[in-house]
Amino acid sequence: MATVGVVFLIIEFYGFDLYKYSQYILPFILVALGIFVIMKRRKH
Repeated sequence: MATVGVVFLIIEFYGFDLYKYSQYILPFILVALGIFVIMKRRKH
């Protein structure tokens, strides 16, 4: 929830055009989530 709020604040304050980059957001989230899962498994 906090992350979504920060994203909206960045858009509001800096005029960041989210629609230009929307095609990259989901793949970035999926890659980051995959890296997180791999790193978490290596610790155990």
